[in-house]
Amino acid sequence: MATHPDAKRKDVLEKIARQAMQTYGFLPDFSADALGELETVQQGDHVAESPGVDLRYLLWASIDNHDSLDLDQLTAAQFRGIAPGLQRL
Repeated sequence: MATHPDAKRKDVLEKIARQAMQTYGFLPDFSADALGELETVQQGDHVAESPGVDLRYLLWASIDNHDSLDLDQLTAAQFRGIAPGLQRL
């Protein structure tokens, strides 16, 4: 079976990303504790009355510094037309 031509580039990019994360003090893999916590959250999600809202399609920006150890302060924007030629942000 032939390997897709982009597979090698993807591997290179993954190695670069992993190295950059380690250089800046990030952990590129989830710890066993984090994976256990995720399992607990996913179990609770199955019994939730209403599903969460997926906002990944929105434009976003982070106000964290490049050396921040978290990415929890994000700002998202969604344009809504309020009249012809006018937008609300």
